[in-house]
Amino acid sequence: MRTAVGKGTAAEFIAKADVLESGFDPETPSTATSIHDFTVEGLRVQVKRAENNGTTLKVDIRRPSARCRYYRKEDVDVIAIVDPISRRVAYILFDELCYGRRLTLFLTREHTRAGLPSAYVPLYFDDYLGIERVIGKGVTAA
Repeated sequence: MRTAVGKGTAAEFIAKADVLESGFDPETPSTATSIHDFTVEGLRVQVKRAENNGTTLKVDIRRPSARCRYYRKEDVDVIAIVDPISRRVAYILFDELCYGRRLTLFLTREHTRAGLPSAYVPLYFDDYLGIERVIGKGVTAA
């Protein structure tokens, strides 16, 4: 049985492989205490492994063990969400995170709105695939 750390490391390798296959070079931070997992084209990327229940991916985007449990815009530009079953990766800009610290991405557009607030706009995993959708966006300081 893999530990949470092992699963997180596997997700990080999946995300880096996805970036490499897209023609970009992920760079690992020089210190192990860095908040983000890697950078690509100047974007600081934090990788999160999702829980797949067959219809949705659920992700806790809080920091697992830190004095401050939340990521800040000053720390991370992109959250990379790895589906451990399909091994696909969605890339969401930090500014696009609008529903707090837990995120649900739908795997299909055929779902019920039962129990969802009327103002809630569902997020679809397929809409965020490909590192290309975030390259050149999200970096405000050099």
